[in-house]
Amino acid sequence: MGFYFYFLHRNPAQPTDVAHQLFARYCKKLHRFQLYKAPHETASQFAARCQTARPELAASMIEITNLYLAARYAQDSSALAQLKIAIKRFA
Repeated sequence: MGFYFYFLHRNPAQPTDVAHQLFARYCKKLHRFQLYKAPHETASQFAARCQTARPELAASMIEITNLYLAARYAQDSSALAQLKIAIKRFA
């Protein structure tokens, strides 16, 4: 009986948001440049701050941020595929 209640009341798994997971991977890559996203920052705010700190990476940062926003909020599946590629080839 206790086993039944465990499964009945446990928290369901969080929905998978691939775009968010990819963006988190990108943010980890930025750690090697001493760039860390603050919890309160939006993706655009973070990108703007990073571009100021590392202008040589600005083009890639703009591309990745725009693809992330399109994939996550516009549900653009082609942007998601492009985002995967852009993050993979990023620095």
